[in-house]
Amino acid sequence: MSGTSFDGVDASIIETDGLNYIKNIKSSYVEYTNEEKSVFNGKFTENYHKITEIIDKKHISAIKQLLDNNKLNIDIIGLHGQTLFHQPDDRWTWQYINAGLISKIFKSNVISNFRIL
Repeated sequence: MSGTSFDGVDASIIETDGLNYIKNIKSSYVEYTNEEKSVFNGKFTENYHKITEIIDKKHISAIKQLLDNNKLNIDIIGLHGQTLFHQPDDRWTWQYINAGLISKIFKSNVISNFRIL
């Protein structure tokens, strides 16, 4: 996941029963470069395709970093994605991630859009 600060992508491997038990197995962080951050700070609509490509690549990198170093069977990948806009007082938020691409690359089920109301 990654927030509106555009600092980087956090990723974790967890074990859970889906209700009460959560065990953090390993976490990683992949930072956005200064060049990538400058694209985010530009005109969003003009840079949309480049921004989404950067977001997808960083999330893929964070997941690979976890999976390449662990011989674990992953049941599902949950993706919050990159928060682009967030207005909690208005109950409005927008995260971006190409869940289909992630599913294809890692040959895994993917869930996303955690904040859809």
